[in-house]
Amino acid sequence: SILDFPSDKTALGINNTTRELAVVVGGPYQQIWCWDITASTPSGSYTRKIGQLGGYGISSSNVLIEDDKFSFTDYTTGLTKGLNTPYVSYDSSSGYMYIGDVGNNRLQIFNSSSVYVDSVMMQPAIYSVSLDMNNPLKAYVGPGIEYDISPSGTWTPSRNFSAQITSSYYTEGYDVFRWCSTLSNNKTYATLTNKTTFPPNDSVELVELTDTGIRYTG
Repeated sequence: SILDFPSDKTALGINNTTRELAVVVGGPYQQIWCWDITASTPSGSYTRKIGQLGGYGISSSNVLIEDDKFSFTDYTTGLTKGLNTPYVSYDSSSGYMYIGDVGNNRLQIFNSSSVYVDSVMMQPAIYSVSLDMNNPLKAYVGPGIEYDISPSGTWTPSRNFSAQITSSYYTEGYDVFRWCSTLSNNKTYATLTNKTTFPPNDSVELVELTDTGIRYTG
């Protein structure tokens, strides 16, 4: 039998107990699609999906990080932006699904009813970290994730701007959101390196970081 896989599939996982097949779907989807692959089930139709359609792409209405909003691949600029390969696996005894949400540097856990259970931070090597100069409890980690830091030291991802950083400003994860500062008007500004002016030199551009994405000021 043939399952109707989307062309943007990047990883597979199987629950050996329930015979559910999970597929990580990137591109414009950024979701987990699941099929029942028992012999009695007709082929071609999926049984459930997990994740908000589109993730944090350019067409997204906001960049707020949510439990069921994934970043598996960056398709908006044709760049990988250093993302590791996403993955999905099961604990067959509990039915829990483990989702490698690599673009948000986290492992997301869902139960068999697609309900969020827990999250584990998995931070790879980084080349750019900045603190908000007026709010030291807010940090920015390349390639474009904002974290809220609790007084006890817990880091919680709050906004993902990665897909909004175009090829003209992407510098392999270096110098992302330097000189970050939230001003008295409650607006947050930072700088990005503009590579289009090189040679002779890269230039620095001021950008505003909003809930709907990056506002380039030119």
